[in-house]
Order: sequence, then C-alpha cells, then structure tokens
Amino acid sequence: MDLSFHGIEKEIKFLHNTILKKNISIPKSRIFISSKVKSKLIDGNYTTQGMQKVSDYIAKYLGIVKPVRVEIFKEKLEHPPGFFSQISGSEKAGLYKVDSIGKNRVIKVYKKAGYNVDNILAILAHENVHNFMYEHSVGYPNEDDNEKLTDLLTTYLGFGDILFTGYKDITISSIVEDDRVFKKVHKIGYITSQNVYDAMYHTSYIKQDTNFYPGLLLFDKLKIKWKSIKSEQKNKIKSIVNCEKCNEPYYIPKMSNKKTLLIKCKKCGRQFSHKTT
Repeated sequence: MDLSFHGIEKEIKFLHNTILKKNISIPKSRIFISSKVKSKLIDGNYTTQGMQKVSDYIAKYLGIVKPVRVEIFKEKLEHPPGFFSQISGSEKAGLYKVDSIGKNRVIKVYKKAGYNVDNILAILAHENVHNFMYEHSVGYPNEDDNEKLTDLLTTYLGFGDILFTGYKDITISSIVEDDRVFKKVHKIGYITSQNVYDAMYHTSYIKQDTNFYPGLLLFDKLKIKWKSIKSEQKNKIKSIVNCEKCNEPYYIPKMSNKKTLLIKCKKCGRQFSHKTT
C-alpha cells in the first residue's frame, strides 16, 4: 500500500465511498475517552474486566451489538529497567479472531513492558475496527494491506487522536548483567503517527468538516474553512480542489461546465489541471 500523502488520500476516498455505497451507519463525531476511564485502567493494572468495559464502549460507538470478548496477556516485566532477556521480542500487540460462523469473537491484547494507557487504547481501537470490518465485509485480501487499511479506517471513524498518540515509538531503557544501559525501540500499529496525521487531514477534507479533528495543529495544514463559508456561498460551489504544491484550496463554481480546468494557484503560482468529471 502507498502510504504517501496522496496514497493515503486515495485510501480514505476508497473507504468513504465504500461506506456510502454499503449504506453503513458510522459515528458523526470522533470518540472521546475521558481521563477518568484512563485512570481506572491504570489504577486497576489493566484488568480483563476494565479492558472489557472500554472495548464494549468502543463497540457501542461503532454500532456493533454482537459481543466481543477481550483477553489480556501481560509481560512479567511491567516496570523497566530490567533485563532485555525478560522483554518479549514479539511485534504482536493485538489480535482479532472470529470463528467460521461469526459467533465467537475475541480480541487479544498483549501488554508489553513500557506500554502505557494510550498504547493500550490504540490497540483496542484497532482490533475493534477489525470487528467492524468483519461485520460490514470491508477490507483487502492481502493481510498487510488490510492491516494498514484497518488503521486508516480507525482514523476515519474517529480514533485519530488515540492512534496519533498511541502509535508513537516506545523506548524502553533496560540494563544487562554488567549494569550497562541499553535502549530498545518498539512500535505498535502498521502505520506511523505521521500517516495517522495525514489520514486525519484527508478525513476532515472528505467529510468537509474541520471540527471532526480540530486539534494536533491540523488547521496549519487543513486550509478548507468549510464551516466559515456562508450557506449562500456553499450553494455556488461545485467542488474544492487543493493546490498540488502548497495545498491552498481552490473553489470550483457550479456554473463551470468544463471537463478539465487549468488552475493557477493564487498563493504559490503553481499551475495544475483538474478533471471535474
């Protein structure tokens, strides 16, 4: 899968059009998980019961009614520094499993040393969206591409803030037998935080809603101030295209009947063509 800025744009468009075509009901705003809920998870040392409650809340947000059982597996070493030999080298952070008839659905979470609550929430979000994709038959046949698509869909559905924080590299400082300190970098997710950021941008763009992801300096990059456009002006706009160089928006009027427009950016002077049909 192409995870460049424009490659992610293509995938978000695919997801958006697929959801419209299948008439899938999705959340209208991004999810909010309170600091109180996070604190309960931490204070309870990530009990199965606590994880199940958060997972059920995510499933409800996604409109999934069929139960998904959560299982958590903890590394013995919870508080580094410790010995590297005690730290799992496995890259697996979570797993979604479903039987052949779709009755028994399980999410497995592998909590490694160094994981914090943001990492755990990102894993739960990703695996629950796997369940959403199974429920609505959305996905790619290639496993690696499907995992990346799951991360992009997780962002599109409103978990972008959670993934952006939870997918940052995790550095674990550990000691070896002679007391030397080494650092081990571990990451979860199939895309980077920057990819999540780009997906948040394209999600806001295609939804024409700058309030969907207002944080993370998104307004520095998102130039479409759709909400600030008066209703009478919106009725005159056929579509919006951004400059290929600087991302400045160009509003194509409804009166335009040309199949291809030659546009000159008012900000950087770049000329580019745009097909309207």
